[in-house]
Amino acid sequence: MKLSIPSSDLKSGLARAIRAIAIRSTLPVLANVKLTADDGGLTLCGTNLEFYILARVSAKVEKPGAITLPAKTLADLVNTLPADEVVELTLNPKLASVSIQCGRIKANLKGIPADEFPSLPDVDQWTAADLDARAVAEALQSVLFAAATDEAHPILTGILLRTDKESGATFAASDGFRVAQRQLSLSSNGATPALQTVIPAKALRELAAMLSGAQAGGTLEMRLNPERGQVFFAIASEQLMAQTIEGAFPAYQNILPKSYTTRAVLEANGLRAVLKAGDVFARESAHTIRFKVSAGTEVEPGALTILATATETGEGEGALSASVEGPAIEVGLNVKFLLEALSAIKSPHVALELNTPTSPVVLRPIGAADDYLYVQMPMHLSR
Repeated sequence: MKLSIPSSDLKSGLARAIRAIAIRSTLPVLANVKLTADDGGLTLCGTNLEFYILARVSAKVEKPGAITLPAKTLADLVNTLPADEVVELTLNPKLASVSIQCGRIKANLKGIPADEFPSLPDVDQWTAADLDARAVAEALQSVLFAAATDEAHPILTGILLRTDKESGATFAASDGFRVAQRQLSLSSNGATPALQTVIPAKALRELAAMLSGAQAGGTLEMRLNPERGQVFFAIASEQLMAQTIEGAFPAYQNILPKSYTTRAVLEANGLRAVLKAGDVFARESAHTIRFKVSAGTEVEPGALTILATATETGEGEGALSASVEGPAIEVGLNVKFLLEALSAIKSPHVALELNTPTSPVVLRPIGAADDYLYVQMPMHLSR
């Protein structure tokens, strides 16, 4: 392997690939990044065995080849190189080492042969679907926060992805206390494939980072192999492959309220402001805030009043005008969870839908397509 590449391009590709590198592993090769040079350029690949990230960059390749190099050492070295210089990489296959030269800087890195790096399967025959990249990025930001971080229930640490002809693509997450669901229309050229899988939230956070700069109209290619338990995504010069999570995702649809008795429409920014102020006190009591929805009169609008109490430091109260339909109701909610859901909603107004103090509470955006739903279980309130 022998190639030359602008240091800025090498730095960019390396920064993307090493996001998948295992922090700790019993396999030394997993601390390395794989470099593969061919006629089309240079591909950098990192993995922690849960998922792989591949980044493709342009390079002038004189001789193709592949090697794995220590990711941290290579990244630290590349970050010291001048941005406007060309880097020359030359592989000594007998020693499994690579000489690196950039201007006045010369280095030699010892590596591990590329054939010891975990191989990637051929995805050409996998079931495929095309998704709008920007829409997927927004969908992921709308649901990722609701995935569990506790490994006690692995299935809840993933995001359910389901596609079908009727509803398009559905992304859903639940940690057992809340549910976030986002639906997208598919841009598949052919028949819409019926797929269902659970993908680790960790991998999808990396996918969201890949898609953060996606342009309108950009296409994200998705391929799934249920037998292997793997899913593949590709956009532009980046690819991500992940192991899916085995098991049945909870039937969360069973807890979604079909109707409501009280509905309050509120200004979203105003709600965020009073909740953030209330959380100053609520964080001392498991982030629990008392919500009281009051119906309006002929001369007074409806209102939402929140009260947060901290035994040691005091209490905070906030009020917000609301368009209220139905009787007054009081319920306890985890304000931290609710603020995370509000951060995923871009519409200027939201609706809270309630039934009883012990029933799930629904939060919906107003004035946008009916494609997002957030449901949260209430907290017990002491009198």
